[in-house]
Amino acid sequence: MRPAAVFLALLTLAACSRESPFTPIPPQAQPVTALDPPSVPCLFSMTETRADQFIVTGIPLGLGAGANRWTNEGPAVHCALPTPGPWLIAMDFILADVTFRATGPITITFTVDGHELKRLRLDKPGPYQFRAPLPPELATPGKDRVLQASIDKPYIAAGDGNKLGVLVSAMGFVQP
Repeated sequence: MRPAAVFLALLTLAACSRESPFTPIPPQAQPVTALDPPSVPCLFSMTETRADQFIVTGIPLGLGAGANRWTNEGPAVHCALPTPGPWLIAMDFILADVTFRATGPITITFTVDGHELKRLRLDKPGPYQFRAPLPPELATPGKDRVLQASIDKPYIAAGDGNKLGVLVSAMGFVQP
């Protein structure tokens, strides 16, 4: 036999070894079933499942209502602020062209626990992102606060008489 063939045979035999017996993977930790905490704990996007539990009035409940939900003339949400301030009141919404043509300019008055904080006059339809400071005396951590937006001239639907305000996509409190 040739030396190269002998060497190759010996090399092949040397590479063979017995496999170690199978060892199963140890038990793993159970997956967490809780939802991820919100990135902004007191700003409620209308697409979030948790939004409904923080709506006080004026916004239809249920995810089926869509990413932008029609409000009535006084939508309100509540939240217990998790940390000391500063905080801002916040509302992301659309003033719809179809309602604006009927009502003209509108004014939205923002209140927290009945304290008027800001008036916003809207002279044209379109998307808006409203932010205003929450006074320090209202920014107490752990105390449930109610943010309400009162619309002075809601659109009144001809067919059913429903009052429509704006299309809200998020509402609540944010830190700057």
